[in-house]
Amino acid sequence: MELHAEGLRRLGHRARVWCAEDFASTGWPALDARTPGGRSLAALWPLARRERPDMYNVHTLSAPAWIAARRLGLLGRAPVVVMSYAADERGLTPGGGVRGLVQRLRIAGAARAMLPLASGVWCVNNEDRAFYLERYGLPPERVAVIPHAADDLFYAAPDQAVIRQAQQLLFVGTWIPRKGIEILRRALPILLGRIPSLRMVLAGTIADEAAVRAAFPGSAQGALRVVARSSPEELRALYAASTLLLVPSEIEGLPIVLLEAMAGGCPSLAAANSGMLDVIREGENGWLLGSREPDAWAARIEALLGNPEGLRRAGEGARTTAEDFRLERVTARALEFYGLIASRPV
Repeated sequence: MELHAEGLRRLGHRARVWCAEDFASTGWPALDARTPGGRSLAALWPLARRERPDMYNVHTLSAPAWIAARRLGLLGRAPVVVMSYAADERGLTPGGGVRGLVQRLRIAGAARAMLPLASGVWCVNNEDRAFYLERYGLPPERVAVIPHAADDLFYAAPDQAVIRQAQQLLFVGTWIPRKGIEILRRALPILLGRIPSLRMVLAGTIADEAAVRAAFPGSAQGALRVVARSSPEELRALYAASTLLLVPSEIEGLPIVLLEAMAGGCPSLAAANSGMLDVIREGENGWLLGSREPDAWAARIEALLGNPEGLRRAGEGARTTAEDFRLERVTARALEFYGLIASRPV
């Protein structure tokens, strides 16, 4: 959202960004996490009444409260647009007992009741758009696909001292199951048995190095480099130094790291789902893999590393594709959608 706000400012608009950390705590962290809409509305309603924004852009988990407030006349007539990084209900797993039932009621129940009343929904991939149209019955003209943008920094040429390593793999993401870490954990030892000189960098894990390394056998430890937190400049250097970004996520919106890597000329091997399906053109700017078997990932990575010319061409294609995700281009698409929503008030 910070990047979107920056894009709006560049095109002559005012924009403010508020995050959950900006709002007063209830005193119970568990309750804070479960009431983002109520907390944000309580904190920002006085400001909204005073400044009367032209548009509210609210994340999905907070959106039901804001949509309800607008329907009750508390926000004037300014549209409430839902920003969906990934349809939350799609990520819910069946079962889970009472706790799982409560989670489904809290997330799916609120979404099904209020999202059909949103002024508009902004998705970052076509899978999510199809889900919103089918599950919530929103009119097609009120649901847009507008991707994330990549920051200008990642389009800049890297330091000349940075050399792309032909056998360096890169993963960038939080170290959680949804990101496909089980595939990485099991595929790396297989790959090392075939390519002993292989190296893998795990960046932006948030989890500390010891916790990440504990997922891998002793035989793989020497091939690992863990960077729990990375600055944008450090990430740009990692993209420039790596030959392949791995994106084995089970479900995503559209990974910003995928776009950043493309801008830096690093192609990706990604799971065939979510926004990866929208962006990657097989062999032209990266590769998709439908299997979630670690053996299949190891075999595909081995084959790609054995084709340096194919990797080089895909890296060039990735740079070309990344031009579509420059900030001004993406922001212009968002402004067009805002205009359509404002002209058709719900």
